[in-house]
This record gives sequence, structure tokens and C-alpha cells, in this order.
Amino acid sequence: MWSFAAFLCCVLFHSASVAAKTRNDFDPAAQFSAFKTFAFVAGIDLGKTGLMDDPETRTRIANFVSGILETRGLQEVPRDRKYDVAVRVWIAVRDRQSETTISSGWGGYDPFWSGSWGYWYEETVIHDYKEGTLIVDLLNPADRQLVWRTYLKRDFKDRAKAYDQAKKELSAAFAKYPPSPKELKSKSQERAREPAR
Repeated sequence: MWSFAAFLCCVLFHSASVAAKTRNDFDPAAQFSAFKTFAFVAGIDLGKTGLMDDPETRTRIANFVSGILETRGLQEVPRDRKYDVAVRVWIAVRDRQSETTISSGWGGYDPFWSGSWGYWYEETVIHDYKEGTLIVDLLNPADRQLVWRTYLKRDFKDRAKAYDQAKKELSAAFAKYPPSPKELKSKSQERAREPAR
């Protein structure tokens, strides 16, 4: 059985050398000031890893996301009660591989990966790692439309720090909820420039 820390490190944590990809998107026409309560709907495991099949894991994921949403002024209510926002969580974990070619300029000196020294060394380093994605959607149950999405994609290596790092990343992303009037205006202009789908 997966522990919650293991889940979080698979979904969110990164190695120190790789930056996270974190992004928010939202509907500028949504009435964010009217959203006071939320409830969770079924989560989605895109990679079919089985993480969302475990009741304990689902509860821990919900508690993790709920705690952050409550810091933004939203209150969780049972799903059988009326709620303003439905929360849906997507997860995906996959194995990835990267190649790094050694180059000059290491500390002001040549790394000596060529010539007579190159006989003992490979110039290309292969790095295997896991890439995790976590998506948190806020949906309006009145019209079933998406009003907010936070998207995090990370590589991870150090599992010991996974929980704290994941919480910081998600908290930082939701620090921009609800969007400011300036952000709403900018997003409206951005959407107006997009071709109709």
C-alpha cells in the first residue's frame, strides 16, 4: 500500500536541479466572491496507478487539498449538502529519462572529458526519474463548468522532503486564489484573443 508521503513525492517532488512547472488558469467571468463552500467529487488517476483506489489515500489527498483551500476562505461541506464549488483532483505518475552532455566551463576550468582523459569517461549522462502531475480543478456545480485549475508538474528524487515541498508548492499556487481585478481583466483580454473552439 502506498503511503501518503510516497504518493506526494511521486506526484510533486523534484530533484534540486530541476524546476517545477506550476500554472493556474481560471474563467474570468466566474463569480469568485460567491464561492464559499466546496465538496470533493471523484478523483481521476490518469496513469491508472491504483493510487485513487485506496480509500485511505483518497482521504489523505482530500485532507491535504482541503487544508489549503480553507486557507483561501473556502469551507468544506459534505457532498450530500449544497456546495458552491466542486473540487476534482487529477494525478499522473510516469517514468522519464533525460540526457545531459558534459561541457566546458566547470568552475573556470575545463572538465577534461576529452582527449587522453576521455578514454575513461562518457560524455553523456543518462538520468532516470519520475515525473508527477497534480491537477486541482474547481467547478461550478450550477452549470458544471470549470472555473479554476491549478496544475503542477515536477520531477522528484528526495522522498524525505516530499510532503513539505508539495504543501509549499500547492499553497503558493493557491495564494493567487481568488484572482485579483487586474488578473481578471488580463485573463478576459487573453481569452478574447483566443480563437473560438
